[in-house]
Amino acid sequence: MKVFESILLLLWGVLMACSQNKVNLNEKELKSELQSLKVTPVKGGIEKDVEASEVDSVWSMPYYTASLTDWESYFRTNNKYKNWDSKDEKMVLINAIIEKDSTATQVKVVGKGCGVKELEEEAVRLIKAAKVSPASDEHGNLLRSNWFIPVYFPPR
Repeated sequence: MKVFESILLLLWGVLMACSQNKVNLNEKELKSELQSLKVTPVKGGIEKDVEASEVDSVWSMPYYTASLTDWESYFRTNNKYKNWDSKDEKMVLINAIIEKDSTATQVKVVGKGCGVKELEEEAVRLIKAAKVSPASDEHGNLLRSNWFIPVYFPPR
């Protein structure tokens, strides 16, 4: 675990240095940064002080991630743009929160999208209408989770 702790601290230092345009951080600066984020190094890893509301956070890593069963068939069947020009293939990356009841909320296009508003709107519509299997922990308890999925035009 000592190696894991060292790697994590080193990685954290590099990320902080990059985000602050610094070449390096000394140990004192690194500890100060960790404390400002309520993150403290402990034996065997890093411990973060969390609020009770963060326990069911969408950023927790689930044991099994959310998934769209038979997504290829779903996109081919339900896509309004089935005959999109294959020489002008487009991809829209979608981010959504998958709730415990399989619904997709806060569905949005990630980044610049594909540049075609109709396709971006269709990708959002497809994900909102999809029946997504929610994430779960190692005991099978359903979890609310953050999910990313690419939607291709024409459907693959």
